[in-house]
Amino acid sequence: MTKEEQNKYHRKYYQDHKKHINEQRKPLRAKQYKLRRDYFLKKAKKYRLRHKKEVKKSNERWRWQFKLDVLSHYGPQGKLQCSWPDCEVIDIDMLTLDHINNDGCKDRKNKKASTQTYFYCKNAGYPLGYQTLCSNHNLKKEILRKRELRGDE
Repeated sequence: MTKEEQNKYHRKYYQDHKKHINEQRKPLRAKQYKLRRDYFLKKAKKYRLRHKKEVKKSNERWRWQFKLDVLSHYGPQGKLQCSWPDCEVIDIDMLTLDHINNDGCKDRKNKKASTQTYFYCKNAGYPLGYQTLCSNHNLKKEILRKRELRGDE
């Protein structure tokens, strides 16, 4: 068997058994990381400094996809759209996550940034109590809430 045939065989074997191989390597990688944590952190920092534009672009793409997933989940019928009746806004830049029970103040005290709410929702398995609203209807909801508190009609 030539070297080229061997390499081809090994690549195919890895592709066919990738999941099993990676599961076996997990404990070893965790152990190596613990032993050489500082080395890996320095290496990652060095990479980020050398590839600032690429890293920034990648992070922006990742955050945009994260926001898209969360807003789509909380939109009507799982679509990226405002939940207000008869509103057809689908522009992700105009949509925001809204607390249905108006308890956003309590939620924001526990988080440092608004993006953490998106991370929390996705990582917690999309808990109830949120909806997707466009900026206009989010503001309208707040105006109606304040009007109700004052007793105006």
